[in-house]
Amino acid sequence: MPRRAKGPRLWLRPANGKQAAVWVIRDRQVFRSTSCAPDEREAAEACLAEYLSTEAPPLYGTTIGDGIVYFVGFNGFVKIGFSVNVERRIRDLQKGAPYRLEVYAAIPGSLNDEKQLHRRFIRHRTDIGEWFHYSDEIKAYINSFRVAVAAE
Repeated sequence: MPRRAKGPRLWLRPANGKQAAVWVIRDRQVFRSTSCAPDEREAAEACLAEYLSTEAPPLYGTTIGDGIVYFVGFNGFVKIGFSVNVERRIRDLQKGAPYRLEVYAAIPGSLNDEKQLHRRFIRHRTDIGEWFHYSDEIKAYINSFRVAVAAE
């Protein structure tokens, strides 16, 4: 059984010959230098936070909490997904969509929240990935969230 990916993290690359020690963002097979010296851990962590918000894909099977659960769709279908960078994710989805996607809602949440919504609406699921029929039940859920936000 393959090992589970650890996800993006900081690694202190040791000095070798001509190169000084430096903090590196390690993400599976990608190694990206932060240009931060060993005593600049806080700056390296800030670089990692920026990387996570702009570059890193969500790690499936984790409980990432700082993200967005989104509802996008077209022609009676809706995709319920999770991303830490919704704008980029919707742009990527649009490339493969046969019609212009409409964003129905985007709410703060986690990967676990997305999975719970998939279970909640399982009877409306299509045969294609995370796509669902845009049912009255899903519309009511989205509208109830909009009402709750407006009341705050």
